[in-house]
Amino acid sequence: QLNVTTDYAIRMTLFLAILGTPMGSEDISKQMGIPKQMIAQIAKPLRDAGSLRQSAALAEALFKPKPEDISLADIFNAVEGTTRINRCLEEDCFCSRHATETCPVRKFYKEMQTFMDEAFSGKTIASLM
Repeated sequence: QLNVTTDYAIRMTLFLAILGTPMGSEDISKQMGIPKQMIAQIAKPLRDAGSLRQSAALAEALFKPKPEDISLADIFNAVEGTTRINRCLEEDCFCSRHATETCPVRKFYKEMQTFMDEAFSGKTIASLM
């Protein structure tokens, strides 16, 4: 299950893309019903990932890339940090049983992960607009 901050990040990205103009965090909060403190929490990883430009002085937010260049995978990875469905699928392939190469469950997880990665990468903000 995705964190609520990821859901908010997707909805905020879509909202700003449809709006097409800068909007301050207070206005975003009022318009979208997202707590104002969550806007800053959401904006930072998006800004760090290059999907958001934010001017602290003007409290404006506007997305840099075009909506067709921002996939849900971009947002998930920026906000969640990982979208792996199980720990054994992380880069270090950690397995407490030391069975990553032979585990049939991990093999299934990898198939599901590939399916999810392709689905999230293929869905852009533009396609949701």
